Amino acid sequence: MPPPPIPPPIPLPPMSFAGVSEKKISANCALPQIAASDDRPILYDKDSQYVHIIEGPIMLTAPHGLELFRGGALGERKRVHWKERWVSEIVLKMSQGLGLHMDWLMGSSSFMVWNSITARKQDPSNLDPNYLIADDFDKSDWHQTLIKWKKSFEGTGIPLLHIDVHGKVDRKDNLAIDVGCGAMEELWTDRKKETSLLKKTICDELQKSLEGRRTYGYKQLKMVVEREPELRGWNNRGFHTMAHQSVLLGIPAIQLELPKTVRRALLVEQVLLDKFTKAIANTYRTVFGKKPLRIDNIPPHYPPTYKKHTFGEGSQAASSSSAASTPKPRAVESPSEAAARMKKARFVKIHALRKALPPPKPPKPTRTGALCRQLLREMDQLSMSPTEDKMI
Repeated sequence: MPPPPIPPPIPLPPMSFAGVSEKKISANCALPQIAASDDRPILYDKDSQYVHIIEGPIMLTAPHGLELFRGGALGERKRVHWKERWVSEIVLKMSQGLGLHMDWLMGSSSFMVWNSITARKQDPSNLDPNYLIADDFDKSDWHQTLIKWKKSFEGTGIPLLHIDVHGKVDRKDNLAIDVGCGAMEELWTDRKKETSLLKKTICDELQKSLEGRRTYGYKQLKMVVEREPELRGWNNRGFHTMAHQSVLLGIPAIQLELPKTVRRALLVEQVLLDKFTKAIANTYRTVFGKKPLRIDNIPPHYPPTYKKHTFGEGSQAASSSSAASTPKPRAVESPSEAAARMKKARFVKIHALRKALPPPKPPKPTRTGALCRQLLREMDQLSMSPTEDKMI
């Protein structure tokens, strides 16, 4: 008896990348079917010097995953900014994790990194995305991606959050992670309460994720969170960081500066990476999601539907109905009757839990997750080749 025919693969939805048509990508890059040994890796299939995908309301960027020129305008000399090692890999891994921790709101996240194959270091055409003057906004693909990301969520009532990931050298006396909210603090002076809430929440969540971690280096330093850093995502000399650009678009943005030891630990220690990613997801849920009533005034840059969804009549009706219904007084019962009632309640609860908790299922495959896995495989192969590039 001949074996049954193999069903054809399920076609994937079209994907959006810069510089390449969606038809070409969907035909040549069926991401879940691509193996690590494929002779046509995904990074080689695109002409663009960067890779991005827009799916979720949290955007992760790594603008210094490539050696770039910066300056050369407003009286500053043109100089080289070294590549910040492992920031692109960390963004891709965190994008995968956010898709799991935020499944109640979105199936995935958005991200943007440099293309490790086609992007050329010290290319004059590659402007430093984190050091732009206003006249260069139209020339920067990174800034245009922020605009495209914002437009894709207009009118949905879903607030956005931008996390810009950077690397810094290890300090002699600490392993502090700098949490920079300078752009919001300087530009949103009329929204200090919202900015303070976001800053306090992400600092507390990140610090909680670092508790109980081992010490590092011969000085046995602990990872901590620096709430008032020097590198705060703000430049008052006419240049604009990625966080500054997002704030100008009305999007809350935070710049994270990770020491080299912290970046290495995030790549090696999966538990630390998962807690770190969960801290960002918890920040979004606390400030914008399950507890929106902690924000008294909705910022004016949010869509008008946001207030309707979070402060709608349904929540008010539910609260009024719960307040109107008063519990009935319980009848007096003997100790034996109380013990029997508690035993029956425990029995019912245990069996209800067993029925309500099915065996865990693997997470649903997403376009972002498949793309991140493929990009990480290609970056891992590239890292095996020797290099003399200077990195931070």
